[in-house]
Amino acid sequence: MQWLVYVHLGFAIALMAGTLWLSIVTFRARPTGAVPGSVWKGLTHVDRLIGLQAVVGVILYFTVGHAKDPLHYLYGAILLLAVLVEQALRPGRGLRDVMTRDYGRFNEPLVYAILIFVMFLLAARGFTTGLWGF
Repeated sequence: MQWLVYVHLGFAIALMAGTLWLSIVTFRARPTGAVPGSVWKGLTHVDRLIGLQAVVGVILYFTVGHAKDPLHYLYGAILLLAVLVEQALRPGRGLRDVMTRDYGRFNEPLVYAILIFVMFLLAARGFTTGLWGF
């Protein structure tokens, strides 16, 4: 099962690189007021990668109990919650409708840049806590 640990580690590195890149691209789109189409595609891939990461992590938990630090699992769970928020903020979704109704127009690239950067930070923190227990 050691190979699965390396797969989990590789997914984590790809996840950190992807979220950092997407947060920069989205932040740079602030003046336009619209999130670029490439970011939506990238977020779809990142969301899938997070799902794969979670599945591999659950398998590792039940087979070898890889990470010793319980914070590792907490960061993973919060990252999954961040994906749910990100999905709910997409165009035509419920949370987005509530935000636009209550607050009017909001700077979508800024909100997404912050959210994606938080996802990066959660992935990075989960990476470090998991690596220390390795």
